[in-house]
Amino acid sequence: MNTPWEYMRKAATGLGAIVLGLALTAGPAAGQSRSAPLLPDPLEPANRVSHQINKGVDRFFLRPISELYEENVPETVKSGILNFNSTWGLPMQAVNSVLQGQIGEAGETVSRFGINASFGLLGFLDVAGEAGLAPNASNFAETLAVWGVAEGIYLELPFFGSGSSRDQFGVLVDTFLDPFAALYPVPPEATTASTVVEVVDVRAAFGPTIDNVLYESTDSYEAFKLVTIQQSRNQAGSNLARTEDNFLDIYAD
Repeated sequence: MNTPWEYMRKAATGLGAIVLGLALTAGPAAGQSRSAPLLPDPLEPANRVSHQINKGVDRFFLRPISELYEENVPETVKSGILNFNSTWGLPMQAVNSVLQGQIGEAGETVSRFGINASFGLLGFLDVAGEAGLAPNASNFAETLAVWGVAEGIYLELPFFGSGSSRDQFGVLVDTFLDPFAALYPVPPEATTASTVVEVVDVRAAFGPTIDNVLYESTDSYEAFKLVTIQQSRNQAGSNLARTEDNFLDIYAD
């Protein structure tokens, strides 16, 4: 049975998808990308409703709280919380590395988890990183891309941000089906609080860029769609490029 804390954690993870998607706009100004991808958007009316909900969440909740957070929370505390969340997301990343055939990366990820969880105060310190063991980020959306699953259509969901239908399904799998969640020796209250703080931290770090997309773009829906889909493909890298048979560069000659 889900506890209230578990529901809050899942909701916070969804809010994180919104903020992280917006944060991906860092770089070229919205609407000025020269390699913008095209993705079918048959659900645009419903997507635009979801976009307004997510925009309202940002306007009345995330943005004001992130401003207070940025002004009042010490950098050491911010760093510790981000390290904590990173550490406890490693087991699911290791699973995805295995599913992608990256056994070596999976082993490194497991090592990072063991070192930081044991010697890094449950992950608040990145002892593994200081020892030279770099992270290998991986998620289920990338796993699906490696398996040759097409992107599908564009979706923006309330509290879960935007992306292809493949991306959204990947977020749900990573969020709800983590096989190690029940084994974590961390109270759900702690993981919920740290997830909420991470969302706020990202919003604070990318505040001006996010504000530009949401509140200064002629059409924030189109700007948000443009950058999130482009970044999704960039993040998946060469594996995604090789598996996408429906990729079309709308600016190509």
